[in-house]
Amino acid sequence: MASGRIALATAAALLLALAPAVLAQPEGLKIGVVHGPLGDSSGVALAVSTVNGAMMAANDRGYKIALKNVEGGCGNVSEVVTDLVKTHKVAAIIGTFCSGALIAAGDTIAALKVPVITTFSGAKGVAQLGPYVHRTTIVGDAPQIALMKPAAQEYKKVAFIYDDQLISTDFYAVAIKVFEENGGTATISIQIKLDGTIDEYKAAVKEALDSKPDAVYVMTTSAFPDVAMTEILKAIRAEDPAFPILAGQNLNPGVVEAAKVTDADGTVTAPLIAGIWTSSDLPFPKADARYKEAFGINILPSLNGGNQGQTYDAVHAIITAALELGWKNATPGKLNAKMSSLSFSFKRYSGLKGKFDRNGDLIGDQALWVYGINGEMTPAPAPIGGRR
Repeated sequence: MASGRIALATAAALLLALAPAVLAQPEGLKIGVVHGPLGDSSGVALAVSTVNGAMMAANDRGYKIALKNVEGGCGNVSEVVTDLVKTHKVAAIIGTFCSGALIAAGDTIAALKVPVITTFSGAKGVAQLGPYVHRTTIVGDAPQIALMKPAAQEYKKVAFIYDDQLISTDFYAVAIKVFEENGGTATISIQIKLDGTIDEYKAAVKEALDSKPDAVYVMTTSAFPDVAMTEILKAIRAEDPAFPILAGQNLNPGVVEAAKVTDADGTVTAPLIAGIWTSSDLPFPKADARYKEAFGINILPSLNGGNQGQTYDAVHAIITAALELGWKNATPGKLNAKMSSLSFSFKRYSGLKGKFDRNGDLIGDQALWVYGINGEMTPAPAPIGGRR
């Protein structure tokens, strides 16, 4: 009996030694999660991938977190973050914020002194919001450089179509500059309205094609209706089924799904999006496979259409800071100070080391991708064929 008690005591002591981080937590670290609109399947899938990414980061570190999920990332962000801090006492906030809505809340976030990590906001103005705002989506000029520099070698003349949202105007300006600096010629630039009509979008496509380009650059934000983006693709491809398209931002999962067709033999393909170039974070197939095994992602959009990778990075950064500070010191101000330090680093979803720069932006590389006939993105090691 005595030996049994000794063994039990030894096991308990070993458990305490091996899991100090978890056992030292009286409760989960409170993190606010702000989602964008949940009115359609794409919004819901994005929200689910966000929550899954957060929980995967917590599971990997054996650290308890308590998520407070709310909608409003594209609405009155000031009101949402104020409620999360003052009512729910969160230590940090992550979310899929629309750029303009987040920028409008900049003063409020600074006054609350709470770290906010957006996984979604690409506009350049977000980088100027001050020390409390960070991003885990790869932003800046890198995506457009990765897309348009090789495009200038493959397609000498490009027509540009972009919507009137802040991130689109930012990305378009970089894209056309890079394209022209590398020897390309813009045949025309056309801005379309976010709340425009299908007929207006088709007219824009016709005007673009009438300028006789070798390819068409299309930049629309995630807020742009999936059905409208699908109609733009159809209008371009009606002129030529293999017409090259350069997507300034990753296409929404709903667009990919809407473009798919089922052949008589039941084969599902996506001919309308075959051969579209875009750019995104570097491919991490091993990480994707691990995620699919853990969370059954096969029923959701792929990594590149979801948000789990960016959310994993955001939550892992918060947890890493909390572990370095200790539970009692994991307050909003101290968490932010830790994450804002240029010496701070954390493990990304990919397994690589993540760091924030002086503007709070994630430091990372870009890869050129191509959408294949099956509607999936794959790395493009070299320019694909197309009209010249």
